[in-house]
Amino acid sequence: LDVSGLTDRHIARSPGPFLGKHYDPGYVIQQQPEVIVLAFSVSGDPRVLLPGDLELRAWTTSEERIFSDSRFQRDYVRRPSNSGASGGGWSNRFASSIGAARIFEHHYPGHHYLLAAFERQQRPARKEPDS
Repeated sequence: LDVSGLTDRHIARSPGPFLGKHYDPGYVIQQQPEVIVLAFSVSGDPRVLLPGDLELRAWTTSEERIFSDSRFQRDYVRRPSNSGASGGGWSNRFASSIGAARIFEHHYPGHHYLLAAFERQQRPARKEPDS
């Protein structure tokens, strides 16, 4: 399921241009994917290390709406803990600060472009097979 509409007909047919689709974020969350990947960025030379206090923003308004949705926050955002992604380099610290499982850097001209992977925190109930 691509949140920009490249692989999902419902999102692709939603109003708005590519990377500016307007749809209910609940549509993505209701699909219950194991992982939701959202892009974050800030202008700057991607070859230069980001300062720790720099505020990255969601790449698209669709991603911002998904990230801000209370259902996404409940089901996909990791709660802070003393273990896991909090140690290590800046990308692990950023992942921990936004509740992502991992952050992947993607080189994009003129931007720090990060792919944040959010894992589903609550497993959906298994459907019993029909008898």
